[in-house]
Amino acid sequence: MFGLLAAKKGGKLGHVALLLYKIYEADNSAFNDVTEGNNFCTESSCDCTTGFKATKGWDAATGLGSPNHFKMERATRSL
Repeated sequence: MFGLLAAKKGGKLGHVALLLYKIYEADNSAFNDVTEGNNFCTESSCDCTTGFKATKGWDAATGLGSPNHFKMERATRSL
């Protein structure tokens, strides 16, 4: 996806993490907000209690959410 964004922008994207947050600030609908679920069970046991729940907006379980390429492309062009 980043290769396609770079090609559309006509060059390098730079620091991708910073770009993601700039895109989020410009148009947070470029990411599909994941509001259900968690990352509690990262071990083989089922009694995991550490981890994070998905919430509205940014969260430690799902970050910014899942990307919407077309909206990300539009937001990248506006930066």
